[in-house]
Amino acid sequence: MGDRALQLFSRLLKETRRDGDLAARLGGEEFCLLLHSDASAGAPLDQRLRQRLRQAAPAELGLEIDFSAGLAVLRPDDTSIQPLLARADRALYEAKTDGRGRLHSATQDAMN
Repeated sequence: MGDRALQLFSRLLKETRRDGDLAARLGGEEFCLLLHSDASAGAPLDQRLRQRLRQAAPAELGLEIDFSAGLAVLRPDDTSIQPLLARADRALYEAKTDGRGRLHSATQDAMN
């Protein structure tokens, strides 16, 4: 069932992203979506994906599933993708700590 859930999430992520956005599985149950615009696009995309998942999961898996997400913005001083991924990962774990099933944005404090 876990593999089917990952396949469903992966498919919906690819279908929900916009042209120019890059979706990838980082490993295990972690996915990454690089948006080609500013952070304001993150929350609407998150909501679209959650809505599609709420509709598709019961029909395709026979149960509801949800996800936690972390959002971070590329900074001018980022010399590689690693600092961006680290901020997004911290935001993800804050979302999980705050009750799961939500999007948490990295704050300026969390970026330092």
